[in-house]
Amino acid sequence: MSTEQMTTEQIAELVDAYRRWNAIIVRLWRQDIQGHIYMSRIFEIEAQYPCCILATYHVKRQLEQMSIPVHAVYFGTKSRVILIEIMADKEKAEEINRKLKEDIPVSGWLVVEQRYEEDGTEEQRSQVESN
Repeated sequence: MSTEQMTTEQIAELVDAYRRWNAIIVRLWRQDIQGHIYMSRIFEIEAQYPCCILATYHVKRQLEQMSIPVHAVYFGTKSRVILIEIMADKEKAEEINRKLKEDIPVSGWLVVEQRYEEDGTEEQRSQVESN
């Protein structure tokens, strides 16, 4: 159905659903993920990678269940994706990232080692193959 065919009531319902989704994203980021990023970036990354914030929440929960401490969650300035920095070395972080990408196939997030230095490949590495 095109937007021209939508009734005023349908458009109002869609706007309301969008507002509720935005509220969920903000709550997840602030309260559950406790990430470090300006709120405008949240909506930017969510627009580019739909469900990325929800996926990040689930990744953080999975890491906690695996007893892997999360050092920080932030928006990469070079990469423009969400970086989830864990207290582990590079090899361990890459292994965990591969496993979690299989379980949570959403682009826009990447598990990295502690004291990670961005190199510009993060956006490509955060991508998930579409089936």
